[in-house]
Parts: sequence; C-alpha cells; structure tokens
Amino acid sequence: MTTTAPTIDDAVAAALAARPAVLPAEDERQIQRLGLAYGLACDFAQVDALVALFTPDAVWDGAALRMPRVEGHDALRAHFAEQCPPGLRQVHVLEQVLVSAGATPDEASGIVYFHAMQAPEGVKAGPAAYGAYEDTYRRVDGTWLIASRTLHLRVVR
Repeated sequence: MTTTAPTIDDAVAAALAARPAVLPAEDERQIQRLGLAYGLACDFAQVDALVALFTPDAVWDGAALRMPRVEGHDALRAHFAEQCPPGLRQVHVLEQVLVSAGATPDEASGIVYFHAMQAPEGVKAGPAAYGAYEDTYRRVDGTWLIASRTLHLRVVR
C-alpha cells in the first residue's frame, strides 16, 4: 500500500479543525516575533542572527523551491549565507502565525503565510513567491526557537 506525505492542505485543515489548548500570551508573542526576526535577518543578510532563531538540530526544507533540505546550525549557516548574500535586495513579509500547542508545554506548531520578493541591485524587484511555512517550535532554555520549517508554495513567478 502506498502512502503519501501530508501536504500543506492537510496541515491547514488540521490547524483550522483543531481546538488546541491556547498557549500563554507571552509564548505566542515570542513565536510571532520569530517570524519578524526571520524576515529581517534574511533581508539584511544577518546569517548568524538567522541561524540563532533555530534549534541546533533544526530542519529547513525548501524542496518546494528546489532548494535543499538542510539540518543543523552548520548546514543552515551555509545555506542562508548562499541564499541571503549581502547586496541582494529582498523582502520577506510574514503574516501572523496560526499557532497550535504541542504535546508538551515546550512544543508548538504553526502555519505562517509569506510573500517574498527579490532582485539583484539595479533590477526592478517583483514578487518571487507566495506560500506558507509549516513550522514546529521548541522552547530551549526559556526561548522559543524554530525546530523545523517546511516551505510550501501557493504561487511562484
């Protein structure tokens, strides 16, 4: 019997159907800030700050954009250094995260829409991709971090 991997449609349906326990407001704020910090760090080539948003064993999966699946801080650093070089004009706009509580008080999941634009210097910028990140979060030493991020495209130019 063949099984298929869950899709973003499955993840969205589950998140909308679920009535998960509400995270404390401060936890939700910290998770929301991860999205803002992620976009700024990408856009301003702050690779170390970007990597610091992830757990040491984090997985980032960009297969939807034909990017590699990378795991761990060293692989994330190399990947983001290549994808977010100084001088690349780009803008990541991330919406608020639809957060769901996890199995423990230190785990959560979320879905966040994004809109990304980029252009080399001197070239008119335009939309590059619209989609959603399917995330898991884990609290490490009192700070929420991204444990996994899977990119799902809705529209790409």
